[in-house]
Amino acid sequence: MKSLMRHHPLFRRILAGPRAIRHAWISWREEPWEKGLERISEIVKEDIIFEASEFGGIFSINPRSHLLHRFLRNGFYEPNISALFLAHIQPTDDILDVGANIGFFTVAGAKRLTTGRVLAAEPTTEAFSRLSDNVKRNGVADKVILYKGMIGAAKGEGDIHFVSGLEEYSSMNTPEHAAVKGKEVRTENVPIERLDDLVELHNLHPAVLKIDVEGAEYSVFNGAIKTISTYRPVVLSEICNKPTDGDCHTGNKIVQMFKDLDYIVRNPDDPRSEPDIEGVGEIICIPKERYYPSKLGL
Repeated sequence: MKSLMRHHPLFRRILAGPRAIRHAWISWREEPWEKGLERISEIVKEDIIFEASEFGGIFSINPRSHLLHRFLRNGFYEPNISALFLAHIQPTDDILDVGANIGFFTVAGAKRLTTGRVLAAEPTTEAFSRLSDNVKRNGVADKVILYKGMIGAAKGEGDIHFVSGLEEYSSMNTPEHAAVKGKEVRTENVPIERLDDLVELHNLHPAVLKIDVEGAEYSVFNGAIKTISTYRPVVLSEICNKPTDGDCHTGNKIVQMFKDLDYIVRNPDDPRSEPDIEGVGEIICIPKERYYPSKLGL
């Protein structure tokens, strides 16, 4: 019933006004914070070294990064996602981190491993450099395989577009997030590899796959069908209902793909419910044979 009400056009129109008022109030309340964070971005010229306790590590980050701003404002970043990610890792597992950015999930995962390894993929030069430094800084370099490039449906080359210091919004499309509007967009041409090929190359047996690629999710999954079918990893992914130009998917298409593969698909923020994807959302996909409600906090 709740799902029906949430998706019904009339009910959504009724809620539109109160939601707009709530968002305006939140924006007004947080405006002083935002001005202070922007000031930090302007005056601090060197990377900031800080502790992210939910990821169990010390990280170097650009002062412009909105990931840092979230930590400064809230004291955490994606606590639900990180908790679910860690709950499904065993010490002997292998992990795939696609769109690793500066390495929060890479470091957190690697610190849980004994014989397992993490494959961390990041295409942009600045974020990859910090990823590499943070892996070393946290003493997990021997457990991490670094790949500088994009992950896609076919081997080749492609352009990644980004704003320096805000690589979390990097995309195969020109970045359109409100946070980067009016800022200088740069472009790098980088290699593209299939996840299936990298898994085979490094003899990995992945149990967890985390993806954050700003609209190119379906391309990543298309190049990972063998991996998903063979190793049946738990998948945590951001889903953008506005895909990259060459990706041609909707969030619902990806959800259905995993259901067809005999996965249970849930909303990480409310693991009792299926994802409600309207633009950008998150999903956790768990093979039915590995589904344990206790790991979802149920």
